[in-house]
Amino acid sequence: MRCRAGLLSQLERCGLAALLSADHDETSESAERARLIRTEVTRAWEVQDPGAIPEAEAALAWLRGQSCDRVGEPIDLVDMETGEVLVSGRPGAVLDEPNTVVAWKCGDPRGIGEPEDDLGLIAMGLACFDGQPFQTAYVAFQGPEAFPRRSPVFEPASHAGLMARIKAAAGRPPVACPGDWCGACRQRLYCPAWKARTELALTVLPVEAKSLDITNENAPALWMRIKAVEEACDLAKDQLKSFVRAGGRLEVDGKEYYLGQSDGREPADVKALKAAGLVEYIKKGAPFERAGWRKISK
Repeated sequence: MRCRAGLLSQLERCGLAALLSADHDETSESAERARLIRTEVTRAWEVQDPGAIPEAEAALAWLRGQSCDRVGEPIDLVDMETGEVLVSGRPGAVLDEPNTVVAWKCGDPRGIGEPEDDLGLIAMGLACFDGQPFQTAYVAFQGPEAFPRRSPVFEPASHAGLMARIKAAAGRPPVACPGDWCGACRQRLYCPAWKARTELALTVLPVEAKSLDITNENAPALWMRIKAVEEACDLAKDQLKSFVRAGGRLEVDGKEYYLGQSDGREPADVKALKAAGLVEYIKKGAPFERAGWRKISK
């Protein structure tokens, strides 16, 4: 029944997640970067090195301000009734004062989700602090800065319920359960249910169609099909980038696809420029149309 901690939240929603992961490695730019961050932070912490990548430097600087117990060590959550290992994982760090299990995240700190929703990280917390209050935390990075986000405290009274959730997730039968969570599944490209939905979505535009007959009734279904196509394309692009990154060649119409590094942005402090009277250095772009979602007022 042993399950990888990083899969547990997805497995709670879809029983096929673990089986797909066993057959197909998780491959995406964000997943690969997160693994690199964890590996480099662990190495640098062990040898007291400053770190070879910006995220590692930021993580180490943040850790020095914490009461850190362990960094990057493997942890198992054991079912005390059977002695069986339920979940195995390798969190970024384990802190005390307060008891906290940390996961390193890459990307925009505003889009990393909430650590209290990460069942795998909660499982690592139970393995380290069963019977004690604990928190889970995500730490994301932008340049040399670390942005931590902590969960509410998981009190001991909640631990039995959390363990029941974990056991139920780890023991789910391998059956696909399509839903909104498919967008977070890195193995969905191999999922028969996902592929069936995507094939249906690809019929959104008839080959000869010049326009669509869109109504209030069919617009939601149209949007869901468009979303499925976009997610499938994004996943396929990640796979192609990983293929090229590993040394593969992609040539189309006499051109070769390549991956390179670009210089980072040089953001300005607009408020500081205004306060200093340097408004001539602020360049305002032309208005543009923006699409998004907002709650319906009732």
